[in-house]
Amino acid sequence: MNMKIMFLTILLIVLSIVFFGCASAPAGNAQSVEEIALAVNAGSNESILVFQRKKTFVGSAVPMRIWMNDIELASGIRNGEEIQIVIPNGEHTIQAGSSSVDKGNKIIVFAENEMILFYAEPAMGAFAARFNLTQLGKKKL
Repeated sequence: MNMKIMFLTILLIVLSIVFFGCASAPAGNAQSVEEIALAVNAGSNESILVFQRKKTFVGSAVPMRIWMNDIELASGIRNGEEIQIVIPNGEHTIQAGSSSVDKGNKIIVFAENEMILFYAEPAMGAFAARFNLTQLGKKKL
């Protein structure tokens, strides 16, 4: 009898994490990519990184974090969300993961007054979820 109760308790905990822990809240004051592009003057020394996180069941409860040059730029990016980050022009190392222990693979980008679009897909890493980043393209500002 105790084994059944313990099994049901564990099952309920797992199901509650999967179904209730995966809900993503809309970003309240998020700007659109077009609004950010207008704010970034084409003559300035800034570019925009856009990260689109794939909406998927695998890793859906794990928030994504973004690092540039080993400095965390964003955290708490939920399943299916998109974020935009304004960065200085130049060469940068970008990583995406769920913890500083396992930041994922490094991607080198060179930004020069442009918008760079990335697609992030979760995959389980050694210690936490990592996110495979794919650069989809660049657009001059």
